[in-house]
Amino acid sequence: MAELVNPSSFDLDKIDLYPTTIRVLGVGGAGNNTIDRLYKRGLLNVETVAVNTDAQHLLSVQAHRKILIGKNLTAGLGTGGDPQIGEKAAEESKNTLSTILEGTDLLFLTGGLGGGTGTGAIPVIGKLAREQGTLTVAVVTMPFSEEGIVRWENAKVGLQRIKKAVDTVIVLRNDKLFSLYPDMPLLEAFQKGDEVLIHALTGLSEMVLNRGVINLDFADIRSVMTAGPGAVIGLGESSSENRIEEAIRKAMTHPMMEMDISGAQSALVHVTGGTDLTLKEARQIIQTIAQKLDPNAKIIWGVTIEKAMKKNIRVMLIASGLKQEPEIPFIHHVQAPEHVPEYTEPLASLLSPAGPRPVPDNGKSIFDIKETILSSDEIPTSNKPRKGNAQTSLVFYKIFEEEAASDLRQFNQAVQELKMHPENHLALEQAIRASKFLHASAQMFGFDEIAQLLNAVYTILTSVYSKEIQLNTPLLDSLTLAVEMVMDLVEKRADGHGETGYIVNRLLELKNEQLKSVPSNDNTEFLF
Repeated sequence: MAELVNPSSFDLDKIDLYPTTIRVLGVGGAGNNTIDRLYKRGLLNVETVAVNTDAQHLLSVQAHRKILIGKNLTAGLGTGGDPQIGEKAAEESKNTLSTILEGTDLLFLTGGLGGGTGTGAIPVIGKLAREQGTLTVAVVTMPFSEEGIVRWENAKVGLQRIKKAVDTVIVLRNDKLFSLYPDMPLLEAFQKGDEVLIHALTGLSEMVLNRGVINLDFADIRSVMTAGPGAVIGLGESSSENRIEEAIRKAMTHPMMEMDISGAQSALVHVTGGTDLTLKEARQIIQTIAQKLDPNAKIIWGVTIEKAMKKNIRVMLIASGLKQEPEIPFIHHVQAPEHVPEYTEPLASLLSPAGPRPVPDNGKSIFDIKETILSSDEIPTSNKPRKGNAQTSLVFYKIFEEEAASDLRQFNQAVQELKMHPENHLALEQAIRASKFLHASAQMFGFDEIAQLLNAVYTILTSVYSKEIQLNTPLLDSLTLAVEMVMDLVEKRADGHGETGYIVNRLLELKNEQLKSVPSNDNTEFLF
């Protein structure tokens, strides 16, 4: 028998403790550029993450978080267009990526196919996300026809691997940008391509986060997005006299996608309108779209009323379970193999003999010269100007500084709150999460002392959370000192010269003192 819940006795404030977390990861150069444009648009309730093997490019984009993958493999210098290196770079940084993905309910992976980082790393990241139970959608672009058969073959192999790794793949065609907008400035044309991802993000977040007259929850979205590897997303809006027909037409005819949904096995339709939206109109929209689908298709729909919409009607359509493949537009005479087990060798490697991975001019990895920069203004280099090498290495400090800023702010706020209210479990959780992210970032960039200090902080906080020890005044004082030292080191762009060791030892001593003071036969139960 179902249990009835009295709304007056239900703590509505607790709903906010379990929000749906939506993240979008842009992987590689094209993916990072998309992330930069999305971040600047200021989408609400969506966290943007830029992932790359190229540190210089990573520094040039804006995002909530930035992740440099494969630092030991590529030294932050990119993949040279080799998807296998992109794949290995993601494998090397699995722990960092898994940490970033934790707690994600809906993940969008976006990038261009045919190159190295996006093609190679997206399948790895998609697999990591699905292993955590995250609903994962890839929005990828196929190469321009002028980019050649090598990139197209690599893109095809990458696409097949992505389909095996994620729940749904949405494929866009770069060539359509030229045919649709031949005279438009390049940046504006790529922004048109971004609209597919923006439509998906805004539409899905609206469905999940806003309460509607006929609700769609996250389980509804998951049931549609897991119906098959191929999918299309459309968003149409109109306020004209024929607003129903026009909104449907726009939702079903996005210019960068093949919008034949006749074979779709599942569809999700969400209608948003003003206070004048009638049930008859909503049903008309659903029925019209249903006629285009497979007769046995599963259809889930919802309706939201927003006063701000006034006379507008917005139709969001997700159709999945499609089986169409992107065609190769310029080599129809070439008989491509049905299955390509490995990536095609990059064109650059076919033209020149294989050699070692490129390194900075002094013959060392960028990460190897970190300590030299900290201790001296001069760097022993070759005949090239020294200034360039120092600037190259400073890229990594800048990325870490940007990456750490938000987490440091949250960490500091949480510790200050705990000083006033040690029993505040939400502040404790925030401090744990922030210290974990900070540790991952410091470790990723090779800042060993900062990473060691943050690892000690994380260990203490998790011990408090598990009731192993108590958050007393000496611990809080030491945690405050740890926060101040990390902030100071980040500001100075320095990893420390042994001074962090005192705080690390002090934190561990305080933990051990509490553990020794607890009798071995103490069976006290702590209530959370």
